[in-house]
Amino acid sequence: MATLWDLTNRVRFGGRLPAPRRPLVVISYYDQRPVEPLIALLVQIDRVEAGAEFDVSIVVNATGPLSHDLEEIARTRQVLVRENAGWNIGAWQHGWMEDEGHDFFLFLQDECEIVGPGWLRAFMERSREPDVGLVGESETAMTSWTPIEDVFVEIRHEYLAFAEANGIPDRYDPTHLQATVLAARRSVLEQSGGFLTGDSRAAAVAGEIATGIRMLHGGRRNVQVAWLPYSYIAHPQWADYATLARRPRWSVARAARRLRWIILREPGRARRLRESGEVGPG
Repeated sequence: MATLWDLTNRVRFGGRLPAPRRPLVVISYYDQRPVEPLIALLVQIDRVEAGAEFDVSIVVNATGPLSHDLEEIARTRQVLVRENAGWNIGAWQHGWMEDEGHDFFLFLQDECEIVGPGWLRAFMERSREPDVGLVGESETAMTSWTPIEDVFVEIRHEYLAFAEANGIPDRYDPTHLQATVLAARRSVLEQSGGFLTGDSRAAAVAGEIATGIRMLHGGRRNVQVAWLPYSYIAHPQWADYATLARRPRWSVARAARRLRWIILREPGRARRLRESGEVGPG
């Protein structure tokens, strides 16, 4: 059963959550951003059919006391307050690790927008495949670390630090799910350690990439929830990308890139790891 929040150990606001084992939607929010997108998202997740009952936890990367708007939200929602560190995936990591009553998590940024019914069930169904690690709305398929721009050199440097610290061999390409919308089962997060985070922008992106690659190294697959990106949950940062992906010519080119990526990947690694018993079905 859910218990009252222990205010002596961590800062929480709001009452107790309903019965455990429902999915938990974890929303990251930086307190120096406008609160209106967060409020809009909360309205959307209540109004658009999710396909399953769920609870909500808002994790605030805080630089000071809660604003009046957040205090109002905390009257009816669970709000966790933490030091501003690790960007949105740092907040997500805090959200699932502080939770004790849920076995499935959907992680959102506060700017996300719900665009279709069944948005939660789609992620839950995709995550039920035993060898699936992370499920996201958009996958960036890259066959090499060739810099696209100068900042990618710094990202590569930060990634190598994550790889060394976590025993990840330097043979994986940087294909990754964009950390705007992600989902995973608790057992997957516990087995892998969850999200790798960093405080600089380059380290945050590197952590996003390293988190997915650590899943791959553990024998799991990271998958896009639907063929087209941002089919259920959108993000304004990638609005142009999602629109472009729906154009036939671009979609064919994307399919060719994905096919090349699949061919170049070491085939059957996840299957062999499962057969050897190095990774279980949990």
